[in-house]
Amino acid sequence: ITEVTNAEDAVLVVLRQVDAEIAELKRPVADAGKPGKRPSKKDLERKEASKQDEEKEEKKEEKPKPPAEPRKLTFQERRRLETLEAEQEALRAKLIQTRLTAAAAVFEKAKAYPETSKEWTEALEASTKRFKEIAEKYPTKGGGLFALYYEGRNYALQGKWEVALNTLAPLTVIDQRIPLAILLRSRALNTSLECMLALEKYEQFDLSARRFALEDVNRLPGARLDADWLGLKYRAALLMKTLADAIDPKNAKTKAEKSRLLVDARRLAIEVAKANAEFAAEAREIAAALGKEVKEGEQTFAMAMDEASVSLDSMQTEAAKAKAAKDPAAKAAAQKAAANH
Repeated sequence: ITEVTNAEDAVLVVLRQVDAEIAELKRPVADAGKPGKRPSKKDLERKEASKQDEEKEEKKEEKPKPPAEPRKLTFQERRRLETLEAEQEALRAKLIQTRLTAAAAVFEKAKAYPETSKEWTEALEASTKRFKEIAEKYPTKGGGLFALYYEGRNYALQGKWEVALNTLAPLTVIDQRIPLAILLRSRALNTSLECMLALEKYEQFDLSARRFALEDVNRLPGARLDADWLGLKYRAALLMKTLADAIDPKNAKTKAEKSRLLVDARRLAIEVAKANAEFAAEAREIAAALGKEVKEGEQTFAMAMDEASVSLDSMQTEAAKAKAAKDPAAKAAAQKAAANH
């Protein structure tokens, strides 16, 4: 952390030097050299007026001064200014990156302690404070948006679900099809879904977020099916299943919505299970449970093939457990589970 702080100080020193040189080049023409205006008799009389008159004068609006005339730069000065401004932008980006690294270093320190311990809490709060400062100082910069995500993530780690949801809200509605925006939205929505499930605020998972969760990651610029996307899709499936379970199947008005939720939840669960990485086991359970509820006519051939693949994986897993089990009762239970897939 000390090394990162020293690096930040070094960047600041150079940045201030560049700022000062740019300010000097942009300094307007001085107003010096013009003869002063001699006060008139009326001005002198006003100066000697009563206190009440002076207060009235102070309340009068001052006329805005005309803008200062910019100094004409030579060709060499213009070239120098362009170079300095490019260096200034690069230094500002480096400063944000250095501050993010410092905040991340404090977060890593928290991971060295047992969760919820005093040391863990103090380190996490110190990290959150740093991320918050960066996010507030650079709200339109990429580094500032990343800091906002990390701030929200830290709140979620502490179980501050409501605060985390509010912090991450601006990131969950980004609707740009560029790599940075997609990355930030997927991370923020993954953490937000965790908060919604904890708070049972399922209604906050709106149609826009649902469509984003159902996106084919391979078709999104710069995206890949990583842990954040798998967490997002698994939690979306779980949330949609919960919403569907709460809908009365006999209600004609909501029957179609229940069906759509179940189909989408099953599709997401199968996708996560097929990836066979994070949340695969949990996703298989959801896919198996929903396989009995979704009508055959509501699934595509591709979905049916995917489900068959997931079922085969599950059956092979249970068969391996049965083979490895030594206890007769455990072996019988594993064989029964494998037969049900």
